[in-house]
Amino acid sequence: MSTVLTRRQWLARSARVLAGAGAAAWVPAWMCAPAGAQARFSGAVPAVLYLGMGVQLTPFTDPRLRRAVASAVNREEVLRLFGRDFRDARAAMGIQPPGLPAHNPSAQPLPYDVDRAKALLAEAGFGAGQAPPAVELWTSAGRARVAEAVRADLVKVGFTITVRSLANFSDLVRLVRGGAARLFLIGWVADTPQDIFADILFHSTSQANHTRYANPEVDRLLREAAQAADPERKVKAYQEAERLIVQDAPVVPLLFYTVAVR
Repeated sequence: MSTVLTRRQWLARSARVLAGAGAAAWVPAWMCAPAGAQARFSGAVPAVLYLGMGVQLTPFTDPRLRRAVASAVNREEVLRLFGRDFRDARAAMGIQPPGLPAHNPSAQPLPYDVDRAKALLAEAGFGAGQAPPAVELWTSAGRARVAEAVRADLVKVGFTITVRSLANFSDLVRLVRGGAARLFLIGWVADTPQDIFADILFHSTSQANHTRYANPEVDRLLREAAQAADPERKVKAYQEAERLIVQDAPVVPLLFYTVAVR
């Protein structure tokens, strides 16, 4: 099932959401173009659905626990169950979707491995009957079924998760933007054909960095890529930044998909 918007609808939704959430708030790009702007896409707009973790909030301050989450979630099963609900859906192997610069078709996510997830939890101090703190998984009402599938995967390895779905998308925007959500399921849709999701979502100074992730080496690579005149060097730096982000696991990429705009 796809979302199809006219350009006028795109801009009208943008104005309504920005009026309530502020220009720096997280919203999909098809809802957050600045008032009066022209839509930059015609056709399929690349997007990624991901599970985000607040890395400055317990228990997700520990990268071993975040990697346990990444290893516990079966993205292929998410695709099997819910792929029909997303246009052009495929399992997300990284952060940067196809159709955008620096997409890496050879990117490798942390693999689905229940035993590895349990071992990582034990390394983080949550083995032998010691469960991690209970966590709420926040999402929008339209993604509640996906969130329940993710919850079931996490429960299998020892997490205690409660799904909280919000009827008003703007409420989820404010919650995630404010940094109060320890665990959240949300999507990011490209705003321009030149978007680099690693830079937008994971540079330490980005207003859209809602996981509060910070890695000086990732920042350096993103800066190097932005300044590089050589296209090959630029792509190499962006893809290395993406690799480091995947290993640090502030998010678990689930699906690549597209949003239709006409």
